[in-house]
Amino acid sequence: MAINWSDKAANPEAFGDVEKALYVEIEPILKNLLQELRDNQKIRTRYSQTDMDNLRGVIDRYKVASDVYNFTLGAAKAPDITLRFLKATAEFGLTESTSVGIWLQAGLFVDIVSTELSKLIILFYLKDVDYTVSHFSRTMAQHAPPTWPKLKQYVDNEFRNAIAHCTLAVRDKKVILYKDATLTQILEDMEVYEFMMRVKRENVLFICVFNVLAELKKQGWFT
Repeated sequence: MAINWSDKAANPEAFGDVEKALYVEIEPILKNLLQELRDNQKIRTRYSQTDMDNLRGVIDRYKVASDVYNFTLGAAKAPDITLRFLKATAEFGLTESTSVGIWLQAGLFVDIVSTELSKLIILFYLKDVDYTVSHFSRTMAQHAPPTWPKLKQYVDNEFRNAIAHCTLAVRDKKVILYKDATLTQILEDMEVYEFMMRVKRENVLFICVFNVLAELKKQGWFT
């Protein structure tokens, strides 16, 4: 059955073939993870209105980060558009260097927000677990050991870790990511736009988590 991407992504036009393929990879693994957690009686079924209001407030952070990111991506997607943007903002003191910094910061922030909120949202729906977001990998390994190794690569990977731990640099208008404090490079140098397109792939995890949990909620999982 063909997937209606309008039901999956708020901006389906920006959901490219790479993102769609990644979504199709992640979705069944994520469903299996949640089923395993349910089988292990780790799904929480009682929520106060305050709980849900607080969750919506947290999720709003992703929307704001995503809106800012999409705006900056649009301003950087082609040389002629970038030149027009810089010309229009020059009177406010916005330079090319500052613009590149803004685009990169937007990408860095949305990547971290999408990954960390994915973990937070899953933990929110669980019970009798460690709710510390930074302990997410350990918690999943403990309570969903068969499925977690299959999902781990999408949650905890070198690209995301380089951003989270600030092991990255910009040199000659290219982004360089390092493994750790040894400053061992992990990927080829990326143009700013290439980096920002890679960030789009990282956002797929959050979109998939949000959609899968919404689908399970309709099925009565959490009541």
